[in-house]
Amino acid sequence: MLVPEVLARIRDEAPLVELELHAHRGEAPAHELERGELDVALGVFLRVAPGLEHAELFRESFACIVRKGHPRVGRALTLERFLELDHVLVSAPDYGPGVVEFELAKRSLRRRVAVRVPSFLVAPALVARTDMICTVPRGIAELAARAHPLRVVSPPIELPSFAVQMIWRAGAGSDVALRWLRAHLVAAATRVG
Repeated sequence: MLVPEVLARIRDEAPLVELELHAHRGEAPAHELERGELDVALGVFLRVAPGLEHAELFRESFACIVRKGHPRVGRALTLERFLELDHVLVSAPDYGPGVVEFELAKRSLRRRVAVRVPSFLVAPALVARTDMICTVPRGIAELAARAHPLRVVSPPIELPSFAVQMIWRAGAGSDVALRWLRAHLVAAATRVG
């Protein structure tokens, strides 16, 4: 969500700057940040290691996506219908249960995950061509609905919001180029969030 916005800002101001993005899973890449192999990490981190600084870029909530014309989902999604539908789950192989599973377990409920995919890029394409449903961050749901024939509906249970963070190594505050990059990330997040 953030990369297109920040890239547009950077290209306008400094078209010769080169960005290299890396995907990561789980905890913040503390060692890579400490060694200067990475300048910043963006994501949802439950814990930030000592020696790293962080800032909340924006808060995000969850939404569900279903294909337009879904025969079983009306204007509002009921909990009963949510549990009846097959779900697409975005999950890395070594991740445990997600937020939806925790919230359903509190009510002694379960959903059926029919397909697990490793990326938010894959899930919307699957949902757009099936009668499955997928719960994703609202910003991703809205982007997906612009690219695919999807509807965005509210989940039938309350799911906690979460912070999207930026993390960098302590002491990097004196690096003018990194301060400039972080400022552009904050500005882009303000617009996106």
